[in-house]
Amino acid sequence: MRRYDGVIASTTQSGGERSFQLAEVALEIEAKLEIVGISAIEDKLRLGVSEAVERLRHAGIKLWMLTGDGQESAVSVARSSALIREQARVMVLQGTSVKATRKLLAARHAEVQQRRLRHSSRSRRDLAVVIDGAALAHCFRNKELHSLLMYIVLESSTVIACRVSASQKAQIVEMVQT
Repeated sequence: MRRYDGVIASTTQSGGERSFQLAEVALEIEAKLEIVGISAIEDKLRLGVSEAVERLRHAGIKLWMLTGDGQESAVSVARSSALIREQARVMVLQGTSVKATRKLLAARHAEVQQRRLRHSSRSRRDLAVVIDGAALAHCFRNKELHSLLMYIVLESSTVIACRVSASQKAQIVEMVQT
């Protein structure tokens, strides 16, 4: 771990660049991690969450979930709370590199355009986008990727941002407000 102390200390930049650097270090550490023991705690949803989500959706409100949880946990919570409907198309956006993220976003952008042409407004809106912190970091630093992402999320009914830092959550809120 001492090897990473210097890398983490050198990430003095602010915003998306620092978040991206820390996410890269976390991915490297987790890739070489040997699990010795695992513990889990189940957080149950409060009563009425699913119904409240459905009422918000029926009112035309797009729902976003921002979490530090991993993709699997985030999707599980989103399904159990009805953020992701059973019939929804789940589109996963993971960012391993700028090049890979660009390729993935371009393909997903084309897919969303095709969905828009083939389906009615309601059925094409049954799209849930799941994006990780690394992909978001690339999108926040690159205007082309940002534009592709915005098109995709505007065509979706739900957005789940997983493995995101507190600063990325703030960037998402700012992005949605503008």
